[in-house]
Amino acid sequence: MSTVDLSGVLAALRERYRSVLAAYRRAATGDPAALRAAGSGHATRADRLGQVADAVRDTALVDDWTGPAADAYRRAGGVSADRLGDTATLLRSQRDVLDGAADALIRAAAGIDALGAGFERDFGALIARCGAVPAGQCAAVLAVARSVGETYLTAAGSVTTALRSRLADLGSAAPAAIHQ
Repeated sequence: MSTVDLSGVLAALRERYRSVLAAYRRAATGDPAALRAAGSGHATRADRLGQVADAVRDTALVDDWTGPAADAYRRAGGVSADRLGDTATLLRSQRDVLDGAADALIRAAAGIDALGAGFERDFGALIARCGAVPAGQCAAVLAVARSVGETYLTAAGSVTTALRSRLADLGSAAPAAIHQ
């Protein structure tokens, strides 16, 4: 019975799957630390705006000033304080969105990295077992190799789809905070 060495063919096939997995990994890249830093900056600005809004409200409530001018000032101050408060709320909401995006990126990258490690382990084991394959089993071995590769690509695609979905959900949540 003749045998065929499929290690070279399997190694080439592994490289193709590796390149697609690498593309999925690139799709899950970003800088979570930068997103968190931007969110922290938003929170700091929100706190400052909240303090200014409180100061405007406190100033508008001075009891020893009365009359039409005082009433107009109080109304304008109330409107300004409300707008400042709304802006602070929006900034806090955006901080939450940025933190959620950072978390989503971290989870996606870790998921794809784990899939990549599993792929390398499983495909490496397949190559190690299939150095010399009986000629009649070559098609079956290649089918198994494709199945292993496609399984990991499908899983990586699911991770990036989930990432896109989560980021889209976060993006749509921020504008809703304006209207609350």
